[in-house]
Amino acid sequence: MNVSCENQSQSNLIAAAAGSGPFVAVHDPATAHSNDVHRLYEQASAVAEIAYLLFAAAKPMAQAPGSPIRPLLPLLTPRVLRIYASAPGRCNSTLVSELNDIARSIKGDDALEHQNACHGALLQELGPVFGWMRENAERLRDASKVSSHADHPPWPLPFGPSVLPTLSAALAAGGPLGASAAAVEAACGLNASAFASATTRVSDALAGLQAKLGTLSRIRQHQNRRWASERGAHNPATVAAALASRIRSAQQQRRSLGEIPPNYVTQYPNDFKPAAPASLPQLLVPLVVHTFLYRNADGSLGPSGYDQLLPQVQDLVKYCNLMSAPTNIQFFIKEWRNDPVKFPHLVLPNRVEWVGCYSANETCFRNSTLMQTAVADFPRSINLFIVGDSSAIGGVAGSAFVPGSDMDPSAGYTFVSWDQVTHATKPEAYFDGPETLLHELFHHLGVSHPFGTRNEAGVSCDLDDYLDDTPLTQGPVSSLPFDSAAVAFCLDLFWSRDGGDWSNVFRRWSTALGIPEEDKNAWADSCPGAAGYDELGNYMTYNSPICYATLGHFTQAQVERAHYITSQMNPLLYAWAQYYALTAPPPSPPVAEPPAPAFSGWDKCKVTTGGCACKSSWQYDNQTYSYCGARSGSTNLMVCEVADPASCAACDSTEEQCLAKCAGTAPHCGLPGAPGSYQPYPPHPPSPPPMPPPPPPRQVPDDCKVTASGCPCRALWKLPGLGTFSYCGFRQNYTELPYFGRILCQVDPSCPEWSLELPLAPCKARSANYCGAGRPLGANGAHIVQPPLPSAPARSPPPRRRPPPPRRNSPPPARRGRPPPKHK
Repeated sequence: MNVSCENQSQSNLIAAAAGSGPFVAVHDPATAHSNDVHRLYEQASAVAEIAYLLFAAAKPMAQAPGSPIRPLLPLLTPRVLRIYASAPGRCNSTLVSELNDIARSIKGDDALEHQNACHGALLQELGPVFGWMRENAERLRDASKVSSHADHPPWPLPFGPSVLPTLSAALAAGGPLGASAAAVEAACGLNASAFASATTRVSDALAGLQAKLGTLSRIRQHQNRRWASERGAHNPATVAAALASRIRSAQQQRRSLGEIPPNYVTQYPNDFKPAAPASLPQLLVPLVVHTFLYRNADGSLGPSGYDQLLPQVQDLVKYCNLMSAPTNIQFFIKEWRNDPVKFPHLVLPNRVEWVGCYSANETCFRNSTLMQTAVADFPRSINLFIVGDSSAIGGVAGSAFVPGSDMDPSAGYTFVSWDQVTHATKPEAYFDGPETLLHELFHHLGVSHPFGTRNEAGVSCDLDDYLDDTPLTQGPVSSLPFDSAAVAFCLDLFWSRDGGDWSNVFRRWSTALGIPEEDKNAWADSCPGAAGYDELGNYMTYNSPICYATLGHFTQAQVERAHYITSQMNPLLYAWAQYYALTAPPPSPPVAEPPAPAFSGWDKCKVTTGGCACKSSWQYDNQTYSYCGARSGSTNLMVCEVADPASCAACDSTEEQCLAKCAGTAPHCGLPGAPGSYQPYPPHPPSPPPMPPPPPPRQVPDDCKVTASGCPCRALWKLPGLGTFSYCGFRQNYTELPYFGRILCQVDPSCPEWSLELPLAPCKARSANYCGAGRPLGANGAHIVQPPLPSAPARSPPPRRRPPPPRRNSPPPARRGRPPPKHK
């Protein structure tokens, strides 16, 4: 049963957002009506948007010696909380209702630039406030007459309302937390009492999440799995039998439809010679986008809003292209398929089938007959399918094959979940959806994870992606011990270096190539015996989306690999992508427009967080400042005197001087960072020497590069499920398949032996040993020979950042009206 119910929380201490509507408790998302599920997605998305605020609050609590809160910290990410808030059995809980109410209350109905300023202020100030609460936990317990949180004992703070009087006093003007309260009031409009109430609600929500540690941990374990290894590759005989069945099905289809089915393309562009991949030519890769639908119990179609999805998919591709720009590879939507009348095969019987499409549904992706007929413009275009939601399928946001096959549609598609498109393509989600699409598309183009072919954390540093400029790592960042430190570091970069301004992020995305200096950190090194440090922002690892916003990048070798592998293993796509880049009109819209970045069109070093103009020259404590020229205490926050207090909401017009927090931070305004804060280029300790170069590729005899009829063989090709081969590298030992006992290679349609079902032909060569046939190649196109690792030096722990003591003669924190005299 799915019901709409009013939020029954009694701690409604911040006004709820106008028009947010009642909280919807969906008891079974798998069978719910699509309209209820749409509301569920919106609620879960709102919860995800406060993940980093919860992280900032929990961080000081986790830093206490022996803190039981430490395991919670890496679970406070947008994707984990979004999945938690929408998954079966939890989306109707009191905790999720309270998280949703906190999120909507904080967000309010202000313009985006004001929401952004408030979000940044809360991120800056929740840490000091919860740090004070940690240091004064005993005092809070004594004042509240409660020894611990009544409902969740591991949480070290008492129930929120019981500590409200003590916390309110600390946040009052002149109190130990008065500076934090003033900064939040200037940015969010919350007075000290309202901020205290919000803080206690956050504390109680964190206590509830701490009690769900096991559930959140399981979500985190699953949410990284976005890449599909070869299904059945562990059993070649099974794969060969499945391939034989697919050939028979394709032969029957071809007999009914003609020589070449209309959804397949075999012709190269006329009178066009593609450039070699070594030149990294401009590519414009076509996408055919399919949206799977389903029927509700009342016969209507879901998911809700499917007929209005195209603009969101265009945004998804638009921001993906920003990140991909330095690779010379761009994508455009060539065909859009979501019409249930034109494409009835896209309509699944019910939502249960829809959410299970990726994982175990024989009527969907695992149905090879369906996939052969569902794809379009194959293999010239990448077929992208949108289906399911990440909570209902174990947290899978997307998937792809590495690389995508150009002969078998069942191993040549990509997929992203519905909620990654509809609720993660926006700044509040740190554009997690476009990064997911980018990740999967580059898998299709042949780029592996930096940690090798596995999805989860490894047990050694031996696995690799065979690229010289991606340092060895034991696994994805999100599975390593320093993942919480990475999130904190990336949040600091976003708000200190980038000023929380997405236009700065977009500019960096569109030009960044190679590992940024800020992404070379000795504390992030899971393989200390190897050269380099773990990349926090490599698009092909798994990490929290804030790190892709601040450090997202490909390396030069990853770009070269994408071009080379695609040119060899799908030359048709590579040729047409060059042709489209040179002759076709650009996709629409051709350039990404920033999503109303904070303070658009303003000089953030001359205005307050609320957009009030600063004085060009002003004085405080016998010192003269210009615009945002004064630092707030020993932080990176800046303050200025408001030019017109009467028109500024942050000011009390009865006061003769109003100081308010500036929109820009010290680094953004060209001033040095505060001691202990982010420094743009920290010194690096000496790195171990680079690994020895891999052995040279084997020499292939010329007569192992042609078929018996004289057709040229592909230099690199893939037989899905059986491996990757070079030239005449496949010895056919499966009785179910044609050419038993022969040495085979893949050929192009111009060869007489080519067939759509199995584009292989017998080779001219004499023996398997002569051509080196029989062993699949490693991911680098050569038989894997792993060089020995040097001995590992002792590791140093990550440096601890301690704030310096307050400096004298510095302006006070921003507040309304004239601040009180400083204490000597």
